[in-house]
Amino acid sequence: EQGAGGELYGAAQAAIAHPTWEGELVPGTAVDVAVVHLAEPVTELGTYCLREDPQPQNGEPGIIVGYGLLGSLQLMSSGVHRWGETTLLDVGDEVIEIGNPTATCQGDSGGPLFTETSPERWEITGVTSYGEGLFCEATGGAFSTNTVTHFDWINEQVELLTGDSLAFCDNCGPDGFDCEELPDDTDSGGDADTD
Repeated sequence: EQGAGGELYGAAQAAIAHPTWEGELVPGTAVDVAVVHLAEPVTELGTYCLREDPQPQNGEPGIIVGYGLLGSLQLMSSGVHRWGETTLLDVGDEVIEIGNPTATCQGDSGGPLFTETSPERWEITGVTSYGEGLFCEATGGAFSTNTVTHFDWINEQVELLTGDSLAFCDNCGPDGFDCEELPDDTDSGGDADTD
């Protein structure tokens, strides 16, 4: 489908939520991840691999992508496709805390967290889930579901829906980030945009 501004949207044919998901986010209990099968293939965009192993480590650099707010007080800033560099602050089995120099904010949910698994090869390592606090601090308090932990479940759902596995990708380099880089934080508020 095409939006009013010429954007392309894929219509969902089916979606499968993780079996622990009951409609409400309960960190540590409900896994905030789902697999969506589109009705038509999207051929205009590159694809990225899902990181299978090893588990990421604290201190690893990452890249976040989303359409969310630049900060909790910048209510008219959402709807722009942006990316920013981040750091994996605390890697857990279920979630990864990110921040420094950027983090996610409201509206970024469902967006990818990429890590570099080999030189110039970026793979999806997490999916933006939730944040702690009200102010979208750039230094931490933003959490992504750790998709490495759930790789096998995700792959099983992809095979169920499509008959194919996750063994494909064609666009794992940094040139694939076709979106606006986060600007410097001009308000010095320490919010989700780059400080």
